[in-house]
Amino acid sequence: MRQRLAIALALLGQPRLLILDEPSNGLDPAGILDMRVLLRQLATEDGITVFISSHLLSEIDQIASHVGVLLAGGLRFEGELEQLRGRVKPRLLIRCDNSLRARDLLVSAGQSVANRDAETLVVTLGDTSEAQLNRFLVGHGIEVHHLAREVASLEALFFDLTVESPMEDAA
Repeated sequence: MRQRLAIALALLGQPRLLILDEPSNGLDPAGILDMRVLLRQLATEDGITVFISSHLLSEIDQIASHVGVLLAGGLRFEGELEQLRGRVKPRLLIRCDNSLRARDLLVSAGQSVANRDAETLVVTLGDTSEAQLNRFLVGHGIEVHHLAREVASLEALFFDLTVESPMEDAA
């Protein structure tokens, strides 16, 4: 109730800018959902800029249109969430009747393939479309049971921006 009251008090003066720090902290699941709806409404219908600071990236992923990513006091990215998503190549999740053979076929065809688990392949999409990959596998006798484009979570994007590779450290 304290979080809800704090947000209500902040809205009393009809601000043009609302700054919130961990607004879902301490809320139950229904309260979190209500907060998401309210914050979206404040931005879209009331024209209020809502600035949220949070470590709960899954929450931000569901609310934000624009994000900023900080690392060691520096701004690593600032812009639209979809712009950030556009920085990584899309990935395709594939489940089929013979994932070992499918993996070998895809790799031999020049595809970048990893295993998510024993049954799921993850293919980084380049110039080949989902439909082309599906036709390729089916054409080689593989029964594809599941084929879906994976949307990168904000958490995955955050780590892409903030985890430095050994190659970057050596430069």
